[in-house]
Amino acid sequence: GDTSLTVSNVGNASLSWRVEEGSLPDWLRVSSSEGELEMGGSAVVTFSVDRSIKSPGPYSEEVVFLSDGGEGRVSVSMLVSRAVFEVSSALLELSAEDTETSLSLSNAGNIDLSWSVSSADGIASWLSVAPLSGELSGGGEEAVVFRGDRQGLAAGSYSDTVEFVSGDSVFSVVVEMAVAIQPLLSVSSSSLEFGSALGDTSLTVLNVGNSD
Repeated sequence: GDTSLTVSNVGNASLSWRVEEGSLPDWLRVSSSEGELEMGGSAVVTFSVDRSIKSPGPYSEEVVFLSDGGEGRVSVSMLVSRAVFEVSSALLELSAEDTETSLSLSNAGNIDLSWSVSSADGIASWLSVAPLSGELSGGGEEAVVFRGDRQGLAAGSYSDTVEFVSGDSVFSVVVEMAVAIQPLLSVSSSSLEFGSALGDTSLTVLNVGNSD
């Protein structure tokens, strides 16, 4: 995580040196930013970086050392490699007319990631999710489809939570589905045949909907 360089006085008199403050980016730290050097003297300056505060990508800066014996410039570069897992929404709604909707998963980082639905075994019986796992390259996106099955459900509102996981990133997505009041008539036969001898017959009239 650290690296060092040596600041030397190769002249024939003592000197004072310092790091130009404006040349230090927020992700770079130095162990010493100023000092005094006797003739022939030297000092070790350690550089350390903090990748946690920066987004994925390359960074570079020229650090300037100033002194009364001239200046020196040092080019410092750093690469932040990280996967950044994101979901497009924390809430999905299936209105009474909708049978499916989708969620976008994305990787805003610059290395590949794997993701999965951690709660797959606990998903409500009326809800299906596909796919349940996958891979995302840096900058990639993938759509996950949610389908609702209202068959056999009473009128009302239904809700379930689906959890997406990638490494230490966990996102909970709430899925809400509305089931409208819908009485539905059904008859047990579409035709009746009396023939030459049959005097009566019957059929059954059913309500196969979700309300009276």
